[in-house]
Amino acid sequence: MRYIHLDTDLGSDTDDLCALAMLLGWPDVELTGITTSADVQGLRVGFIEYALRLAGRGDIPVAAGAEGSLAGFRTPVGFPDVNRYWPEPIVPRPAPPGAALGLL
Repeated sequence: MRYIHLDTDLGSDTDDLCALAMLLGWPDVELTGITTSADVQGLRVGFIEYALRLAGRGDIPVAAGAEGSLAGFRTPVGFPDVNRYWPEPIVPRPAPPGAALGLL
């Protein structure tokens, strides 16, 4: 058994959603937790929790990481109109500072 923790910026494109799906279906892999990066107001966690519910894996702990980086962003983090691209409204799940560290 391999234990994997995923840190992701899921939400603005599909590559990390594909990685999450691959990990969920990979034999002998246990996803122990998921944290996010560049997660302003916990919107990325909302995307992840929605995907986990679809997969029947709401048991995996998820926490929002830092909203920014120490170096700052070269371009602002932006999302398309989430209600246009997702079948139902995505609820942001912000976390208090340091919450993501509790999953490690």
